Amino acid sequence: MQGSLLKIISLGTMLFLIGLLLAFFVFVSLISINLGLTNYQKEGFWIPILAGSLVILICLWFFFLVSRFVIRRMKGKNGIAF
Repeated sequence: MQGSLLKIISLGTMLFLIGLLLAFFVFVSLISINLGLTNYQKEGFWIPILAGSLVILICLWFFFLVSRFVIRRMKGKNGIAF
C-alpha cells in the first residue's frame, strides 16, 4: 500500500513538472505568435506564427502522450498496465 501511494505521488509530481515545462514552451510560443501578428506588414511575418503554432501542437501532443502513460501506470497492477 505504501509503495503504491509513493508511486502515485511521484508520478503525479512528474506529470505536474512536465506540465509546467510545457506551459513555459507554450507561453514562449504565444509570444512568438503575437510578435508575428503585430508585425504583419513586414516580410516573413508568418514564420514566427508558424513556428509558434507548431511548438504548441507538439507540446500538446507530447503532454497527451505522457499524461496517458502516467495515468496508465497509476492504475496498473504493480505498476504494469500493459
